[in-house]
Amino acid sequence: NIPFENSGMGRDLSVVDAKFVNGVKIVLMNSHLESMKQFAKERMEQLKAAFNMVSDEDENSTVVFAGDLNIRDSEVDKVGIPDRVADLWTLLGEPKEYQFTWDLTINTNMKPFDNRPPRFRFDRVYFRPSAKNNIKPKYFRFCGTKKIPGWKCFPSDHFGILCNFEFDKDTL
Repeated sequence: NIPFENSGMGRDLSVVDAKFVNGVKIVLMNSHLESMKQFAKERMEQLKAAFNMVSDEDENSTVVFAGDLNIRDSEVDKVGIPDRVADLWTLLGEPKEYQFTWDLTINTNMKPFDNRPPRFRFDRVYFRPSAKNNIKPKYFRFCGTKKIPGWKCFPSDHFGILCNFEFDKDTL
């Protein structure tokens, strides 16, 4: 784990280097960036640091960076997504049914703050292909969208993201 020096919430970036049995390398990065609107400056600095690490990874590795980033679209626009890095939701066609990972119009774990329940895409997955481009994203879906039987609540106030990737046999 790599701690974010500017975090007042103990946030960090977890990094795992892995290799499939066929030799294809992948780097998995996960973070929970600073929460709440008033910490936008810190969150954007954390996102920039994470993006720098994604960009600096070995070109022979596919990189997947994901998590509860608490990020707003306007903040991503200010930071900028690095070259060769893609927002997986955007890359896979921006499916409207998977746009809002924190959606108080559906998820009842939290009470809306006002008359208009908020909806945000706080949770994101970023993808940087290897130089060989040997792993391809296939689909992007939510999980945790149903209430837990007997509990009358969702597993979290955020919906989880389930991504499926496949090897590109032509590049192996």
